[in-house]
Amino acid sequence: EHLPNPTQTLCELRTMLNGGGIIFIEGPIEDNASLVYFFSKLYLLVKKILSPNLLRPGVPTHLIRLTSNAQKKMLLNNLIGSKLIYWEVYETGWPYLNNSFIKHVIGLLSIIISKIVPGNIFGNRFRAILSFEDK
Repeated sequence: EHLPNPTQTLCELRTMLNGGGIIFIEGPIEDNASLVYFFSKLYLLVKKILSPNLLRPGVPTHLIRLTSNAQKKMLLNNLIGSKLIYWEVYETGWPYLNNSFIKHVIGLLSIIISKIVPGNIFGNRFRAILSFEDK
């Protein structure tokens, strides 16, 4: 989510492979289903209502915000000829874990829920391994 042009970055990574090979990618998925995501959005909404003057726009650091399905599609659409051989979505509880008591509990619950919910879709991070045939 911090890359200004992920398509270009993915294409450059692909050119570094000799013939076939694999690429391992891990990172955040900012707009994915997660208890932490839900509570952070709720907190922001309450903050906007109660203190609208406190929220000043700054320089954006999260340039691209995706769900897990959109992240997977973006990788496959930009790494032409790749085959997805591993896909995992998981929750870290960040930034709530090791915070105030309430946030810490929300972070822990989010991690627990991500392990229970079927379908590998609930969480705030992903891991992907893509393979390529020899050229």
